[in-house]
Amino acid sequence: MRKTILRGVERKGSTYYLNRPFPLIGHLYFGLIDRGLNIVQARITSLCNLSCRFCSVDAGQSSRRIAEFMVSDPEWFSEWVDLIVSYKEDEVDVLFDAAGDPVTNPLLPEFIRLTKRNRKVRWVILETRLHGATRELIDELAEAGLDRINVSIDTLDAQKAAYLSGNPSYNIENVLKLVEYAFHQHGIDVHVAPVWIPGVNDHDLEEIVEWAIRNGFGRRIPPLGIQKYVVHPHGRKIQNVTEPSWEEWERFLRRLEDKYGVKLVLSMSDYGLRKSRQFKPPLRRGDETWVIAVGEGPYQHEFLGVTKDYKWTLTLLSKKEVIEEGDIILARIIRDKDGILIAVPT
Repeated sequence: MRKTILRGVERKGSTYYLNRPFPLIGHLYFGLIDRGLNIVQARITSLCNLSCRFCSVDAGQSSRRIAEFMVSDPEWFSEWVDLIVSYKEDEVDVLFDAAGDPVTNPLLPEFIRLTKRNRKVRWVILETRLHGATRELIDELAEAGLDRINVSIDTLDAQKAAYLSGNPSYNIENVLKLVEYAFHQHGIDVHVAPVWIPGVNDHDLEEIVEWAIRNGFGRRIPPLGIQKYVVHPHGRKIQNVTEPSWEEWERFLRRLEDKYGVKLVLSMSDYGLRKSRQFKPPLRRGDETWVIAVGEGPYQHEFLGVTKDYKWTLTLLSKKEVIEEGDIILARIIRDKDGILIAVPT
């Protein structure tokens, strides 16, 4: 089997560090994701310093993942942001989220500063639990131009928060202070996004709603976006908790809406979102292409790959093939939704 030398990627332990010229589109765990809306997901890390017991992406120290990812070249990343944003018809929001937590990337403020430099970027948003953050980091993010924090807080109770986070060092009081500091001192807007876990934090969510209203969060969009507890194939499940139906979830939100007079059942328009031209890969389901194997992917039988022309990254799935770093493999695309490519060796 032919082999080639890899460029722009280095593996240290279980983490891949990605730099120029490694492509930053096509993978679920890192880079840019364009789902055909006027918002682009920006993923600069898959690491997380918590191990939430209900984590839908199995992040953190208790993860079963084999490999993690860290983008360590902000300038190169910003070129990809500029490319995708230039393809859109109008202004675009950039959401720094992760299959982990963006604050684990030490260069986060620089990524935000370079993204905010693009005049077609309307808002830069950070989705985080803020564990491990400091006032100094908030100062840096504000200076870099961060517009909003989507913060995930599931309870205000210290013991329950530590339990649900899977990390005894998680300090909910510190997180609350940081959120209030960002909002009141720097004018960074706040959108609180707890997960409703039936029978576990029902009353806690009422306290969170009261806290958000009391602080006046949500200057541009509604202050709260309560998420539904969903069990994912690769995610973690809380023992003895049944996933609610969408109807049960909406009834729960309607009851809180009636009680507190705040909008909780949200639509795309509440976030200022609409359809926008999508930056699509040159490959479609059924196409064959030559792929350079980079190494192991996040889970068993998954491999990180890059197209031979070094323009798109993808996931190779194989239970039978012995795939090694640098192998050049002919593969068939089996998934291309949202520009996230999955392929199998032919």
